[in-house]
Amino acid sequence: MTINELKVNLQSSNIRRIKEALYYLFDFKTYTNELAIIVSNLITSSDRGIQSLAVDCLLYLPEEFKETVSETVAPLIKHNDIVIRNIASDILSHYSDICYDYLKPLFNDCSPEVRCFALDVWGNIGSSKNWEIVAEMLNDTDKNVVISSIITLGNIGITDAVPKLIEKYYADDDFKPFVLNALGKIGGIESHDFLMRRLNSEADLFQLYVCIEALGRLSEDPSFIDFLLARLPRESKQMRPYILKAIFNVGARVFNGKKFPDTIREIARESLKEDELDIRKAALVAMGKVYDLQDIDYLTLEMSRLDTETKDLIVQNVMLNSPPEVVPDFIEKISLQKDSGLIFSNLIPFYARDWEKYSENHKLSLMESVLNLIDELPQNVINDCCDLFDFKSHNLFLQTFGYVKNNSIFVSGDKLEQIALKYELL
Repeated sequence: MTINELKVNLQSSNIRRIKEALYYLFDFKTYTNELAIIVSNLITSSDRGIQSLAVDCLLYLPEEFKETVSETVAPLIKHNDIVIRNIASDILSHYSDICYDYLKPLFNDCSPEVRCFALDVWGNIGSSKNWEIVAEMLNDTDKNVVISSIITLGNIGITDAVPKLIEKYYADDDFKPFVLNALGKIGGIESHDFLMRRLNSEADLFQLYVCIEALGRLSEDPSFIDFLLARLPRESKQMRPYILKAIFNVGARVFNGKKFPDTIREIARESLKEDELDIRKAALVAMGKVYDLQDIDYLTLEMSRLDTETKDLIVQNVMLNSPPEVVPDFIEKISLQKDSGLIFSNLIPFYARDWEKYSENHKLSLMESVLNLIDELPQNVINDCCDLFDFKSHNLFLQTFGYVKNNSIFVSGDKLEQIALKYELL
């Protein structure tokens, strides 16, 4: 399409022609400033398809047109429709600090909500340009605007703002968790020292949690881990998972191979019951690479969740690092889970990938455990497992099958017979 055709189509009343022009611009990006403004105006369209296409075009707009669009889109933060306001915020957040000059007037808007929206966009961009303007908003008469300013300064990450934030910490209890969180993002010696002082003196559990979270993000001092480990057994059950998470956050950066003491193993097990994934990851690190039978109930709970990375880690530790006698209990407990068939299906690729790394005893334990469950597991799962065993280690599969056939009193003879015929195990 020519520039004129695009302009005519975009300004027509024909929905199909507008969409065709937007598709064309998204693919070929043949903009002019005038076309960019016309597309900007389409984000308020009552047709959701046109609105969505216009937003896509603006999110992937060539750099040279972003200032023009910012001038048109920034005032939409004042729009009565919250959907339009969120769209405008999202677009501007993708435009780096190009849009700042058009956000500044909104800081003086009579509506606190508009001022908060403008600060949120500024914080999402996170550029340090003109950060002093945000710092001035700490003195706003509206408490929510002050909170948005605190959050924005944390996202910007300027250490010069730390004294102003600490001042706000003491101004109002409602500001405290936001200040602590912001200091954790900003970092630096002053932030670290203030957070450590609060950690040692804070009585409120929520404030303590935020403080630990913040320190977990910024601390690079290995002694902080020792400090938290010493504190961990003394803390309430509610706080222990979050301290464990903070230990993990620091450990991921500076905690090279330090072994967690056995005294916190039970805390780690209990933390696997938490909903937050980062806490459960921390718990798995704290449990180490070698599992015992007491760990299995907690580990199989994690196997029923959605995270593939934690499942992979558990399977590796069970099959590569733990004693072979852990394997049968692990397999049996998984079979008792609600979606055991799906869980097993998801585990087979892990077994196939690392099969050659397993010891013969671990392979035998896995094969025997699966064969002992042929009456409990779905037939397709049994088939997939046996296909793997036969392909990877036929002779070992033959040996294990013979042992199960001769010794197990719980397995259906008919099903064993079918397996024997299929894989030539007799």
